[in-house]
Formats: sequence, C-alpha cells, structure tokens
Amino acid sequence: MPLGMRCWVVLLGRGLFVAEPRFASKRVPSRATFGGEVGEMAVRLGTPLMPWQREVADVCLEFRANGRAFRHDVVVTVPRQQGKSVLAAAVAAWWAEKWPDQHIMFLAQTRTAAAARLSGVARRLAGDEGVQWYRGVGNEHVKFGNGSRISVESPNIHGAHGESYDLLILDEAWSYEEHVLQGVLPTQSAKPNSQLWMISTMGTEDSEVWNRYVERGREAVKERDESVGFFEWAADLDAGDDVFDPEQWGRWMPALGYTIEAANILPAIAAMSPGEAMRAFGNVLTATDSELFPVEWWPRALNAYEVRPENGISFAFDLNLDPAGSSIVAAWPTETGWHVELVERQGGEGSAWLLPKVLGLIRDWRPVSVSTIGGAPVREISGQVKAFCESRGVPFRQLSMQDFAAASQGLYEALRVEELTHGDSESLAVAVGRVRVKEAGDLWRFDRRASRVDVSPLVAAAVALYAGKEAAASKRDAAIWFPSGGR
Repeated sequence: MPLGMRCWVVLLGRGLFVAEPRFASKRVPSRATFGGEVGEMAVRLGTPLMPWQREVADVCLEFRANGRAFRHDVVVTVPRQQGKSVLAAAVAAWWAEKWPDQHIMFLAQTRTAAAARLSGVARRLAGDEGVQWYRGVGNEHVKFGNGSRISVESPNIHGAHGESYDLLILDEAWSYEEHVLQGVLPTQSAKPNSQLWMISTMGTEDSEVWNRYVERGREAVKERDESVGFFEWAADLDAGDDVFDPEQWGRWMPALGYTIEAANILPAIAAMSPGEAMRAFGNVLTATDSELFPVEWWPRALNAYEVRPENGISFAFDLNLDPAGSSIVAAWPTETGWHVELVERQGGEGSAWLLPKVLGLIRDWRPVSVSTIGGAPVREISGQVKAFCESRGVPFRQLSMQDFAAASQGLYEALRVEELTHGDSESLAVAVGRVRVKEAGDLWRFDRRASRVDVSPLVAAAVALYAGKEAAASKRDAAIWFPSGGR
C-alpha cells in the first residue's frame, strides 16, 4: 500500500479502514510549507504529530516568500480525543519561536481551559533559553527570548479588545457566539501576515458562528478557493455510517490506533445521550448540546388520529417573542392515552392571526378547555379569549409558571411511558429537538427565552395536554358525584 498522504489505516476488530477526511484542502507541492518545522516542535513538546495533524500543518502553513500565508483562515473539525489541542499547541509554539515580536492569542471554552493548554507548552519548553512562564491569574502567558509571547483570553465580549495578534487560535470554536468573533477578528486588521485557526468538534444548530465557518470551508474545498484551509473528519450518516458501531470508527477517527483505542471510547459513549455521542465521536451536527428528549421518543410517538367532537378536544395557544412565532395546538384522549396535534403555527412577529383563529376554533368545536400561560407574550389577547369563552360556557385556563412546570414535565413523562402520540409536524419536531429548560428547585419547565428556536408549538402542546387532562378529570369527578349527568 503506498504511504502517500491520507493513506493511513486503522485495524479495528475485523475491519480495515482508511481514515480519510470528508473535506480536505489540497497541498500545492510547488509551495514552501512550514509543516515539517511544526512537526519538529511537536516532538519537542512530547507529542509527535499524527499523519492527519501533519497533513493539516503541511497544507495550511504554505507561505509566500514575503512571509504571508496563502490561507489566512484555517478551519479544522475532527471528533473528540483526536488531538486538536496538540496541533494547536504545536502551531502556537512554532509560530512564537519562528518570528520575533509575535503575539499569539489562544482561546478555549474558558480562560481556565486555555491556560491549562498553555501550561503544557510552558512546561515542555521551560528549559529553552529565554522561555518564561507567567502564571498570574488574568495574566497567564509564555514569553520567548525573541520577544514573542503566547497569551490566553476569555471567550467573551471583552476578551482581546485593544490588542493586536499575529496568530489567533480558537479551540472548541463550536461554543463561541458572534460577539467573540466581533472582539477578536479586528485584532488582526493591522497584521497583514497574520493567520486565524479555528479548531473544534462539530457543534449544534445553535453554533451559528462555527457552522458558518464550516459551510464556508466546505464551499472553499468544492470551489478550490485557496483563501481558506479546511479539513473535516466526520461520520457520513447519509452514506450509512453508524456512530455506535465500533468497527466503523476507523473511517472518521484519524487518531484511532495512534493515541486512542476503542476501549477508551466505549465508556464515554455509554455515559452520553445518543445525540451528544453522535456529536462528540461522530463529529456530526446535532440539535442541542443538552438533549432533553432522547432522539427515539418523538419518532416512535408519531401517529395519525382523526379527531371527533365527542373526543373532548382541548386547545392551547402560545406566543414566542424571540425567535418570534405563535402556535395553536389541540389535545384529546385516545384509546392509548392522549394525542397532540399542531393546528397552526406562523413564524415572525405578526400574531394578528392568532385571536380570530382561536375564537373560530371555540365557535366550531366547543372545546372542553382553552388554555394558555400567563405573562406578557399573550396578555394582549388572553383577556379577550377568556371573555369569549365565558360567553360560550367554555372553560378557560391560564396556567401559572408552577402549573407550566407540571405541564412540561407531564408531556415529558407521557412521551417516556408511550402514552402520548402526535401528528406529523416539522415545527413541533424542531421545538422538541432544540428546546432548553429552566430549573427552579425540583421543578423544571420549557424555557422560551433560552431556546434558540420558536418553541411555541411545544409549549402549547404541553399546556393543551395539561388542561385537557385536568378537564377530563373534572368531568370524571362530576360523573361520580352526579351519576345522572346533571347537577
């Protein structure tokens, strides 16, 4: 087998796999590269580069004769435990030693994490002439004898302002929000020979900054745009890759068989939710970083029930401000439990449709309950809905936040024990996949403010289910006390 680039293999179980990237920028052999020098630095740091790391360094550190990199932006994404931080440390230390008076800034998810990465460089190079490690909290940095230094910053709105950096390294970039980039990118505007490295495992659908750079990198590879260096090692779910099959891991884990073994990965995956495991070790995009509903619950509850007036239907409505959207959901009992169905959802700030729609449903169906949550978003119309319900003899229920916590947990439990079904709705599915929760003592509830999508369909579903069950229980109680059916 030829020993060219990307031709390394991993023997795992019965399988022989080639750990090739799904996307990779190409090396231009005629150009000078400093990848070899970074490899030498990695040896000095006690962590020799693996083939995948060396390939990234060779391609992304092609430099012009004037000292300017061909690729200003470098974006690299691999699964967890593959050696991202090792590569970042080697590049940072090499850069600092290569040229005098350079300022390198290293960001991780927290300042503490970044300082820990930096301490590894400092300990390994401490014996070298002129290398000094400053450990004061808030001033952690390594200074080199040529005047260069590597420092760390907090990934927040204040980090890096007022400084100029020759090399920026953003580790775990999936977790950074827009304001972090707004803070650090201008720091390179006065540095024509600068470079930006973003290294991370894939994030969630909320990782808007990182996802934008990943998409830009993929397009750069497709279009052969050499302003960006991009590498991605990840499972290809569309091609049938199974993140939970150890015999397939060698296809997308380039460190497997080098610095990590399957036996090290299995316990970590067992301790994670399925979605988090797919993100961490398949390097695939997931809905959220804290999955509330196991991924299999919602699809297995899909069922098409045809509602009839005699079922005793309950309606609930909700209005989400940011992201804006409003929804109406119906709930009714079935032979196996309860069913929720999205009646209508409209995105955007316009909610003028909501009141006439709710009133029309009350007229047409005479529901056993109409409900919503108290608070600012629906305050403008809840009073009118309540008055209309009273005029029609329909119970109106406005849930308190404590009631809503019970409703949220009630919907979760009904899904868990398979006593809840739902209709086919993309809006509901998105809300279920990306909802965040707010905890208060032993209680928790769906959090509209923290969720990065419109969760009004899920909120309305929980409220409709709660109020519908409450109305059904009240009806049963009335039947016990008044068996003749009247009062």
